[in-house]
Amino acid sequence: MSVLDTLATQLRAAADERRLRLLRLCADGPASVSALAAACADSEPNVSRQLKQLAGAGLVQRTRQGQFVEYALPAGEGDEARLVQWLLARLADDPALQAARLALQRARRAEAARGGAGRGPLAPSRFGRALAAALVPAGANGSGRALLRCRHPELLAALARSAREAVLLATSAAERAALRRWAAERGVAAEVALAPALLVQPAAPRWDLVVLDEPPTSRPGAIGALEADLELARRLLAPAGRAWLMADYDALEAAAGGVAPPRRLRGLLLAAGLECQDLVPVESEGRHVLVARCAAAPVAAPLARSA
Repeated sequence: MSVLDTLATQLRAAADERRLRLLRLCADGPASVSALAAACADSEPNVSRQLKQLAGAGLVQRTRQGQFVEYALPAGEGDEARLVQWLLARLADDPALQAARLALQRARRAEAARGGAGRGPLAPSRFGRALAAALVPAGANGSGRALLRCRHPELLAALARSAREAVLLATSAAERAALRRWAAERGVAAEVALAPALLVQPAAPRWDLVVLDEPPTSRPGAIGALEADLELARRLLAPAGRAWLMADYDALEAAAGGVAPPRRLRGLLLAAGLECQDLVPVESEGRHVLVARCAAAPVAAPLARSA
């Protein structure tokens, strides 16, 4: 993209009263979509769309905090940061904007009273509830052996309790301790294992259900961690097993090179030897994921040689 194209994109993103208001609110510190929606008296989907346009132009930064996404002004002294500061210097705090800033403060205090904006490895969230509602009715009950790497307690509880045997997969010692406390407090009979110790076993067990949340190390535009997850799921699946794999929609879109994210994800699944049965979009609190429900792709039988 040329310098002129970049500048035009940034100016288009800023040329809207709603997005200018969001820039001013983000100047008061990182904020979740829920808090910003409350401050603007608008719906979360509407605010999320406006923030996505600002983020696409580099005028705000999008970061994951536990189960939530927070937005903040760009850091450093780059062109985007200087443009944002130039815009903010020309914004006057009229009564409506002052009221929005006060409402944002109240929303932040309410989030803090609930334990913060989803910080922590197993914080309940509306996104987690939306995920469970979208997936569990589709047939999670009655699974045999389930391997679950999931940071959403709403979905985790439903899947762990419905499995004959469940192993909760942690990616760090701190997450393993949190999962053990969570399982004990809620009476969930499940083993908790640290990922490296379980996955490097010479004869790794096969699972009837493998659920892998978004890769913990994923970055916008980078899909290497997702590709590793797809290969891992294929290796761990029993012959008739199922896998539920989650991918960040924005990361897929940034890496797709003009290809629609669903089509891009289907291509990645096929390359990993997985057959996509369906894709379930889930969007809430500024997060948008595609959940691929899939199975191991059948291996084509070799053609018989003619006599």
